[in-house]
Amino acid sequence: MKKERKWEYPEENPYGECDYDGKVEVYYNMTSFLNDSEVQQIWSIVGKACDRENIDTSGDQELSVRVYDEIEVPEENYYESLSEGKEL
Repeated sequence: MKKERKWEYPEENPYGECDYDGKVEVYYNMTSFLNDSEVQQIWSIVGKACDRENIDTSGDQELSVRVYDEIEVPEENYYESLSEGKEL
């Protein structure tokens, strides 16, 4: 079974080089884990908040939901395995 990386590094540390005590900050793009019904529920809530604050949402908006976490710094061979299609 191929292990797929489900997280990304934040823009201010795009290569995960800045770590603290062997951990690095990452984020999970939650919209990629949500089904259509869940996205609609969230958009409904966000839409109500935008309406309340008079924020125009009549254009081409995009929903972005991130969950940040700290993880142990991955080993070097983790990336090699992903690029070569090896199973972990």
